[in-house]
Amino acid sequence: MNEQEAKDVMTEMSTDLYPTSDKKKGTESLIRHKLIKMFETLTLNGWIAKPDFWCCTTCGSYAIQEMLMDNTVATVFWNRQDDIALRECGSVYLRFSGNIITDQEAGNVLTERLDQLRMQYDWDGDPAHAILVNGNPDPA
Repeated sequence: MNEQEAKDVMTEMSTDLYPTSDKKKGTESLIRHKLIKMFETLTLNGWIAKPDFWCCTTCGSYAIQEMLMDNTVATVFWNRQDDIALRECGSVYLRFSGNIITDQEAGNVLTERLDQLRMQYDWDGDPAHAILVNGNPDPA
């Protein structure tokens, strides 16, 4: 294999590992921006809200539970694996739980906030399931 062939293989491998799409370009940064602003507001309202938190759901769930205080309303985070999906696919899972409020109420608060931000999401209303934020949010 010559040098050009090796470069072509590396480029192809890179494209497979880190796909880019003009359609998705910029979507992840708009979603990230809106979610971080939402997390800042939730934090001011007694939540623990952490973007790109820990490596995976198991570690993140354990760590965020260790941060709970008696006056913590609820928690929400996305993990590093979710952050990779956000960069690659333009979607991210929000993992949440209640503390003062129930898990169901926490999920409802999050979907109300997402509606206010005109963000697309999928959630079946079951507090045992994460909320998938996806699609192209309205820039307004």
